[in-house]
Amino acid sequence: MTILDTTRPGAATVAVVKLTLFIPNAVPVGVTNSVEEVDGKWFTKFVAGPTFADTTDDDGKVTTAADNEAAYKARIDTEAAASVRSQRDQLIAETDWVVVMAKETGTNIAAAMKTYRQALRDLPSADGFPHTMTWPTKPS
Repeated sequence: MTILDTTRPGAATVAVVKLTLFIPNAVPVGVTNSVEEVDGKWFTKFVAGPTFADTTDDDGKVTTAADNEAAYKARIDTEAAASVRSQRDQLIAETDWVVVMAKETGTNIAAAMKTYRQALRDLPSADGFPHTMTWPTKPS
């Protein structure tokens, strides 16, 4: 973080701050583009978000901005998928006792519980996985 300007002549003290975010293979972002007064209060406006650019490695290989963006999105999707799978595995583990009890007592597992557990196992193939899929509802 860099302090660019800490005063404005004839006005209250204002800090203008430049923030730089690190996103691999992306152009640094998070720059201020102005300071403005609204209803007697001072605000700093920022421009933010990953902006991708063509890059060249040490061997002279060029990677396009589109390829850098695709790699970034793939990494985000992979991390989100791992997180969702972990949550899904926890939900399945929380109902394992139902299966164990049914086997030990020789009774059937309720159809709703079978459906729920199967829906959890099928979650990775659901529409919107891993960002906007619908989680199944646990039966009571």
